[in-house]
Amino acid sequence: MTTPPLICRWLLDLGAALVPADARADWRREWRAEIHAFQAARPDDAPDVAWRLAARCLGAIVHAAWLRWDRWRLEMWTYDLRIAVRTLWHQPGFAAVAALTLAVGIGANAAVFSAVYAVLLRPLPFPGADRLVAIRTTSPQGAPVGSATSPSDFVDWQADAGAFEALAALSSDDLAMSGPPGAEQVPGAAVSGGFFAVIGLTPQRGRVISPDDARPGAAPVVVVSDTLWARRFGRAPDAVGRLLTVDGVAREVVGILPPGLVHPPDTEAWVPLSWSPTELATQRGAQYLDVIGRLRAGGTLADADTELTAIAARLATTYPGTNDGRGVRILPFRDALVGDVGPSLIMLLAAAGLVLLIVCVNVAGLLVTRAIGRSHDLSMRVALGAGPWRLVRGVLAETLVLGLAGAMAGTAIAWAGVRRIASLEAATRVPLLAETRLDAAVLAAIAALAIASALAVGLIPAWRTPRRVGLARHDGTRATRRGAARSWLVATEVALALVLAVGAVTLARGFSRILAVPRGFEVSDRILTAALTLPEARYDTPARRADFVARALEQVRGLPGVETAGAVFGLPLTGFGFSITVVSKDGTAMSTSPQDEVVLAVRAMSPDYPRAMGMALRRGRVFSSRDDGSRPPSVLVNETAARLLWPGVDPLGRSLLLGTHLGQDEHRTGGTVVGVVGDTRDGAVDRPVRPTVFVPLAQEPVSFVTLVLRGAARTPDAAALRTAVNALDPDLPLFRVRTVAQLASATLAQPRLLMSLMSLFAAAAVLVAAIGLYGLLAQAVAARVREIGVRRAIGATTVDVASLVAGQTSRTVGAGAAVGIAASWAASGVLERFVYGSAGPDLAAYATAVGGLAAVAAVAAIAPCRRAMAVDPAVALKGE
Repeated sequence: MTTPPLICRWLLDLGAALVPADARADWRREWRAEIHAFQAARPDDAPDVAWRLAARCLGAIVHAAWLRWDRWRLEMWTYDLRIAVRTLWHQPGFAAVAALTLAVGIGANAAVFSAVYAVLLRPLPFPGADRLVAIRTTSPQGAPVGSATSPSDFVDWQADAGAFEALAALSSDDLAMSGPPGAEQVPGAAVSGGFFAVIGLTPQRGRVISPDDARPGAAPVVVVSDTLWARRFGRAPDAVGRLLTVDGVAREVVGILPPGLVHPPDTEAWVPLSWSPTELATQRGAQYLDVIGRLRAGGTLADADTELTAIAARLATTYPGTNDGRGVRILPFRDALVGDVGPSLIMLLAAAGLVLLIVCVNVAGLLVTRAIGRSHDLSMRVALGAGPWRLVRGVLAETLVLGLAGAMAGTAIAWAGVRRIASLEAATRVPLLAETRLDAAVLAAIAALAIASALAVGLIPAWRTPRRVGLARHDGTRATRRGAARSWLVATEVALALVLAVGAVTLARGFSRILAVPRGFEVSDRILTAALTLPEARYDTPARRADFVARALEQVRGLPGVETAGAVFGLPLTGFGFSITVVSKDGTAMSTSPQDEVVLAVRAMSPDYPRAMGMALRRGRVFSSRDDGSRPPSVLVNETAARLLWPGVDPLGRSLLLGTHLGQDEHRTGGTVVGVVGDTRDGAVDRPVRPTVFVPLAQEPVSFVTLVLRGAARTPDAAALRTAVNALDPDLPLFRVRTVAQLASATLAQPRLLMSLMSLFAAAAVLVAAIGLYGLLAQAVAARVREIGVRRAIGATTVDVASLVAGQTSRTVGAGAAVGIAASWAASGVLERFVYGSAGPDLAAYATAVGGLAAVAAVAAIAPCRRAMAVDPAVALKGE
């Protein structure tokens, strides 16, 4: 048998030293046999035998190290974890407080992360979603987000844009369903023929809308969601092919989509969207379409943007009257879905992270205090041969056990938080937020948070443990150092808590400013609103629409408890309506080019609507029953429109003519100004008031109106309202039935959610910081009992003793507050974008937060202060 080279024997001896003692003999025997077998299989003069032999010997070293690691992992860590569980089991109070404190931080972070993951990170449920984009038209003034697109522009994009596999257009609108089992209004969308191919949706039954279905004159069809299939057809297998009356038109159900996979979100029915050649020629200025596209494989957003920008420039040259100055903006599909909610969620996640950091600092302080009392035990371990790493490993094992317990309790907190988030009113207004749930990604995040929290919690006590052993016999030094370390930890908690408190108070003050913004109407539960759509199939003339609205108002005015009733097209705070260009003012033509045009929002209303809504009349009069189609047209303007069109001049008696950008068949409206009404908010209250013109509903009958009923003393009966309307037309459903107070509350759902969660996080942070401060002061008083006894014995008063506790409280809270104020000031620029009416750091918010934190700190110091003042000098000095 050939003897291995000397270097190999040295390597094998080195490896054997790494192998655990009980496995060393077997390891030597196996690897010697391996080396001899290798030498026997290859001649000694082979050119690569030396390198191969060296590689085998190095492999033996790796194997030995792995055996050592495996034994250490299985035996040592298992032993440490058993000891940690046993130790914590005998200290249930400490273990419960530490684990539950960690659970609060982990649960809060997991709940918020689940919302962030659902909205911003979870893959969209569409094939190739990374290639889906939203395309918007920008205004001549260069609006940063963009708006809807006209059918004519969409058709030109579709024909000339080669960077896309396909483009599709849609227009979201509620659809009226009639027939068994009853009339109802459902969220719907009119879509172009290639919509489902672009979005990547395939039906579970039947087919989707094809390009042939979207041609003018094609047979009417509809695709329904799984939800609508279950509700109206009871999941009948023969639903495909049956007829469904949609907006008065009998449509064949051609397909049923799978559950939970729809676009736009919550849509229940899709109908074809088509235009005749005449409509394409006349509707280039009518912008109401949302456009989505699927990029070609390998295509980029920049290439598509360059191509569409060139097409927009060509259209601006060809059609200057409607397209001059208009451009395009392409957004990733998720960005278009989410809108501006992403930064709010990121800020909430950062706030939850601060709560977790405060929790970790607090638990680390508890561990430091606990470890101080174990100095004698640690010294005994060192005397028995334990090294520094052995002591550190024991501390880390305890923190891992606490982290695991905190993760288990935190999962329950996260589950409750996720259910709450998904049920909030804001979840219905923020796309994808309702899909918040605990899935594998969130559970993995909880596990990662638990490990990270355990390591973070164990860093300070683990670092101080070996040093503390050396100080075990120096009580005075140890007391001073441990007090300083704990003080710095509590000051850190105070600083972080103050950052959250300042943020919460700032958001709350901004929210209060939103509530104080005048809406221009009465926000009351006595005012009930209900929308209805008049199907064009039955109400195909202006006279029929005007007659039905008049009869409906006459019916509902006679309902018990109804003081007055009106109707409007374009209810405030909904953002619904359309805009129109001023063609002439006082007989003088005005520019209608996109660059210089004056655009007004148009609202149509009945004579009693201002009274029913509680609007203010500033000048002139409101409409009356005489303002119908037989009289010269008259209009009202709001204060903003009056200042814009007639600055410093009385607008009463002035004339106004407006027209839409519809090419050859431009629609004209307007008349003599007979009154000026107060400004009302069309959309979010943090947006500027739009200049608005009101026209009589009798002169401009529309197919979509909202009935507004003012109750004499309470909310009108919604059931009686439905009965009254159904008596006129049983196939006409009422929808969006809600009070004006509910409408106003719904518009504040997102800022209210942000403020509420931030306040909750701030309260939790302040509470944890107060607990940490109480623990610090209680520990300080207990450590200084003898000193206090000596002071009392030589004449110190209770006030002098109280000042000791007060001084430590003020120093700790003052240091933390200084750092917290500086950090909050540095982050104020980020916070300002979420605060209505913000003009820099809110000094009142800083003062409120600091004052509140100081009050909480004072409360936390009461018990330790009383304990210090109650020290009996005789008892304290017995041990001296």
